Amino acid sequence: MEITVAFDIGNVLCHFDIYRFTEKLSKVVGITDHDAYFLLVRLQALQDIGVTSVATELESQYRLKGEEIMELVDAWNSTVYPNDSMMRFLENLKTENTKIALLSNMGPEHLGYLKKTVPDLFQDTIHHISCEVGARKPTKLFFQSFIMDNDIFKGCVYIDDIEENLRAGKKYSFKSYQFNLENHMKLTLAQQKTELDRLKNMIINMHPNQTRNSKVYSGEFG
Repeated sequence: MEITVAFDIGNVLCHFDIYRFTEKLSKVVGITDHDAYFLLVRLQALQDIGVTSVATELESQYRLKGEEIMELVDAWNSTVYPNDSMMRFLENLKTENTKIALLSNMGPEHLGYLKKTVPDLFQDTIHHISCEVGARKPTKLFFQSFIMDNDIFKGCVYIDDIEENLRAGKKYSFKSYQFNLENHMKLTLAQQKTELDRLKNMIINMHPNQTRNSKVYSGEFG
């Protein structure tokens, strides 16, 4: 019987390095790193539900044009990039009779960039992305719309780095597992292997409709 598993993208399958954008923004616009960070947070919230773009906001707020905007859009896109080990982990899972979904808070610019630069991430997967849904995790609308369109995933294994999202998933009988890529990369290679082996074994051995006693498991070892 096919096993269903849903992954977050940022800080699970891909790195998310905000400083690639905030450092560039503070230099180009002439604002503090603190102000650049809060602009990024605001941009994320708006982008994630698809109501604006980085280029639009920068032009409106700072009257930037042409090359300056393109330079900052490139910096924005570069904040998200794949982790080779997790890409191999994902590809290996696709050979194990699993059905995979990607559940992510992500704006159209990041989504378009990843589809272009990391097409394997989206191949043979269902993707439920906030900018296309019009709602972010952990809202009810985000999860309800996913289950309505993909009822086979009710009771799936769900892997995310944010506990609030995992607890929201539990309401739909997701078997939640907390995995933080940033913390994972701080482990020794042997510890990284142990963590991924444990994660894979949990996914493969868990029946897709086993919903009793659903818990949030911590994926942080050491």
